[in-house]
Amino acid sequence: WEKEEDPKEACQLFRQQLLERNSKHHHLLLSINMFDSEDDKDSSFIEFYKRNNINWAAPFKCTLTGDAAVGEGVRRHVLSMAMQKLKTGFSINLGSASVTPLFEGERDHQVPSAAGVLRECKLFEMAGRILGHNFIH
Repeated sequence: WEKEEDPKEACQLFRQQLLERNSKHHHLLLSINMFDSEDDKDSSFIEFYKRNNINWAAPFKCTLTGDAAVGEGVRRHVLSMAMQKLKTGFSINLGSASVTPLFEGERDHQVPSAAGVLRECKLFEMAGRILGHNFIH
């Protein structure tokens, strides 16, 4: 991947190499209960992605409790849910709002929120992990 001139192809080769190197590590498991409230689902994402010292390139498995779906589609769905939460905000009350957005601005031009509590709670670090994890998997 290091000698590849096409950036898109280099990213794909890097990703493949990373996954191959880590294929024997313990699996990361994220379980979302589909019967939970939005607050509880969001808490599951936040708890998972705020963990420290995690090998994010390790094999990743997801379960949707209360849903019969299995396999690759579940993982894609869960990763899509996490990305959607980055766009729309998390159902955590850090002030007066029921949904706390991490980014603000125009739909096609969003910037990190200036709310200091988001930095203090390390939610931007969590957002970076979500983005990186989506790239890898």
